[in-house]
Amino acid sequence: MICFIWRVPPSRSNSLRLLLTLLLAGSSWAATSAEPVTIITDQSGMPGNITKEGATEMAVLMQLAQLKFSTAAATGVVGVGNPFGRFSPGTHRALELAVHQGIPVVRLAQNGRPTAPADSNCLFIDGGTLPPHVASDLLNHCLARFGPLPPDPTSADWKIRYDRYQNAFKAAVTLPRQES
Repeated sequence: MICFIWRVPPSRSNSLRLLLTLLLAGSSWAATSAEPVTIITDQSGMPGNITKEGATEMAVLMQLAQLKFSTAAATGVVGVGNPFGRFSPGTHRALELAVHQGIPVVRLAQNGRPTAPADSNCLFIDGGTLPPHVASDLLNHCLARFGPLPPDPTSADWKIRYDRYQNAFKAAVTLPRQES
């Protein structure tokens, strides 16, 4: 009797999550030389192009892993989406995974436009009309003051810290900015 073993390969999403988890698990070897916040600009291409979305997701995951390995400090991401602050599906999945790893993500729109309203269960901090470098500086300040986000977005502690971050960004958006 011949027995066939059929193994279904894990989905791409599960593979990417495993890769990022393994890469982030080794972050204790990190040095302290790099900036703890990185700016990621979404390279939205043709919607529905699965190959481009997968490549974009992998590129963002690799940037996140590199960020975790390059700094021992708490890390954060400023994500610049399309002109309305939306991310392509691949970038969105990768940044949501970052939030589940305890990395705060600030969402900005291109060209300093206001971001489109987020849905009620959005995990990203709304950066409003702040320029990316200002949002990066403010996120660095929030990381130092409030600490990193817990890895579980359903916990009460996560919600409290998320609200602190969001309030800091709302206050910064309402302040008049000096031209530099």
